[in-house]
Amino acid sequence: MNTDLYWRFFSLFLAVILWVIAVDGRPDVIQREVTVDLEVVRAAEGALVSIEPGQVRVLARGVKVEDEQIRAFVDVQGKTGSHLLPVETTSPRGVEIIRVVPAAVAVNVDLPKSREVPVMVGTWAIPGQRQVVDVQSLKPRVVTVWGAEAQIAQVERAVVRLTLLPGDEVEGTFGLQLVDARGNVVPGVWSEPDKVEVSVRVPPAVRELVLPVEPQLVGEPALGFAVGEVEVSPRQVTLLVPENIKFDGAQILTEPISIAEAEADIELDAKLQAPAGVGVEPSSVKVGVRIVPVTTDGPVE
Repeated sequence: MNTDLYWRFFSLFLAVILWVIAVDGRPDVIQREVTVDLEVVRAAEGALVSIEPGQVRVLARGVKVEDEQIRAFVDVQGKTGSHLLPVETTSPRGVEIIRVVPAAVAVNVDLPKSREVPVMVGTWAIPGQRQVVDVQSLKPRVVTVWGAEAQIAQVERAVVRLTLLPGDEVEGTFGLQLVDARGNVVPGVWSEPDKVEVSVRVPPAVRELVLPVEPQLVGEPALGFAVGEVEVSPRQVTLLVPENIKFDGAQILTEPISIAEAEADIELDAKLQAPAGVGVEPSSVKVGVRIVPVTTDGPVE
């Protein structure tokens, strides 16, 4: 046999053997679909970005395909408003991305706006009880709300929510809820600062009493005059009596109204004399005192 031909056959045989060994030892290539959360890259500082949908399905092929190896993202550099942007992906060496579903997603980019809103203290009222909160200290009383323009426009106020019972006194630092005109929390907004210092007290529970008003007249009209009709408006007022105060009066007096040496009608606003610690609504009434001349019959001759 020709030596050259021999070596040709030997080389072919050796190549076949090596190919068989190589194929037999090669790892299997797999193809699988993974679900990946979309990321946002190169957004402006503080930008508010929403993506719909927030996940995509990625079909990948490789020796080893794992979820955490694959990233899917949208690039929003220099963009504001609404856009349909392509989904970009990265994968490790040896993993091929075959398909992304969906290939593009709806993206909205808003730069944050701000406005100032007042801070209020809100309490959970006990049904059937009248609760008054005495806010002794509130710092700050105004905060800056940040967020998308459409969202912050809904914010009416920042509220400190406290659960208080009559007689409680509370002091401390509390978080805020940003609410609309109906008291519902507005999502997607935040405040600076997000906490305030509060010092509040709740007076004891009160009971309401409706009592008539009695004008307190002092002195006497001028000689030849007398007191005629006395009018009071309103004739009844509401007393707010704390539960810890004993009160069993049948009426409430006005402050002293002087009619000394009066020769003409008197009209004035008179304050009411409520016991210490007792509130009264309204706190004053209108009083009209008619001063009339006295007529006498002469002696009969």
